[in-house]
Amino acid sequence: MLDDNFKKITKEQIALAFADQDDQINRDVLAGLNEFTRRGIIQSSMAARQVGVLHGNDIRIRGEIALNRAKRVISMLGISATEDFETELRTFLEELLNAEVAKQRRYLNGRPPLKQPARGAGTSFHQIGNAEFGKAVDLMFRKLRSEITLYTATLRNPAKAISSGPPSITIEGDVGVFQTGSQASVTISIDAFAKEQIIKALDTVHTGLAGIKDTASFSVAEIEEMVVESKEELQKEKPNSTKLKTMLTGISGAIQTTAALRPAYESVKSVLAFLGISLP
Repeated sequence: MLDDNFKKITKEQIALAFADQDDQINRDVLAGLNEFTRRGIIQSSMAARQVGVLHGNDIRIRGEIALNRAKRVISMLGISATEDFETELRTFLEELLNAEVAKQRRYLNGRPPLKQPARGAGTSFHQIGNAEFGKAVDLMFRKLRSEITLYTATLRNPAKAISSGPPSITIEGDVGVFQTGSQASVTISIDAFAKEQIIKALDTVHTGLAGIKDTASFSVAEIEEMVVESKEELQKEKPNSTKLKTMLTGISGAIQTTAALRPAYESVKSVLAFLGISLP
C-alpha cells in the first residue's frame, strides 16, 4: 500500500530533482536558440525541430527521475509489493508526470520559433516542435510502464546474487540523458578518439546530403553549414561541448525522418550518446 507518507516524501524528492532539471533544459535550449539566432535561422523548421527534440529528451529524463526517486523511497521505507502495488505506483507516477508534460509543453510552445501567430509559418513550426515532443512523451510513458512492471516482479521475486565474474558497480541517483544536481559526477572530455568518431559521423552526413533535395521543412544548405561549423569547433584546442551538442542535435533532428539519411542519423545518434544526449 502506497500511503500518504510515501506520496508526500516522493513528491518532494521528485520536485527537487525536477528543479535541477529545469535549469539544465533552460541552458540547453537557450544555447541552441542563441546558435540559431547567431546564424540568422531562428525562424526555421530546423530550429523548431531542435527545440522539440531537446524538450523531448528532457521529458524522458523526467520519467527516469520520477521512477528512480520513487524506487529510492520505497527501498528506504521498506515498502513491499502488495497485490495492488504495480497499479498504485503507475497511477501515482503517471499523475505526476502528466502534470509535468503539460507544464513542459507550455514552456515548449513559449519558445521561438514555436511562439507564433495562429496562422502561417508559425503554425507549421508549432506542429514540427510538438510532434517531436509528442513522440518523446509516448516513449517515456511506455518505458515507465514497462519498468514499473519489471520492478514489481523483481520485488516479488528477488534474484539471488550468484556471480563468479568481476564485481559490479551500483550507481545511486538519477541516471539518464543528463546527470544533474548534487549527485552529478559526469565530465565529458572530447579527446582525440571522440573527435575522430564525431568527424566520421559528420562525414557520413555530408556524403548522404549529396543526393538529397530541399523540401518545405528541409534545407540541405543549412545542414551542410552546421556540419562545417561542427568540424571547425572540433579543430579548436578545447572544443565547446555545449555548442557541439547543440549543432549535432540540430543535424540529427533535421535528418532523422529522411530515409536516405538514416545511416547518417544513426552515426550522429551514436556520438550524441557519448556527449550525454539520447535519441530514439
